[in-house]
Amino acid sequence: MRFLQKLNPHATREGALMHAIGGGLVTGLVAFGICYTSEDFPGGFIYFMVPFMTAAGAVGGFAVYWQLPEDYY
Repeated sequence: MRFLQKLNPHATREGALMHAIGGGLVTGLVAFGICYTSEDFPGGFIYFMVPFMTAAGAVGGFAVYWQLPEDYY
C-alpha cells in the first residue's frame, strides 16, 4: 500500500487541505504551549520544535482524511 493512495472514496482535495491545515494548527499550538511553558527546554528550541510539529501535524491530518474510509471514524 502506497502512502498517498486514496482509500477514502469521498475525499476531495479541499477536504484534505482543510484537514492538513487543522492538524498543523492544532499540533503547532500544542508544541508552542509545551515549549513556552516548560522550563526544561532552552529558549531557542521553540524555533525548531514548533515548525517541525506543525509540518508533522499537517501530514498526519492529511493522511488520516485521505486514507481512512469515511465510516471508519
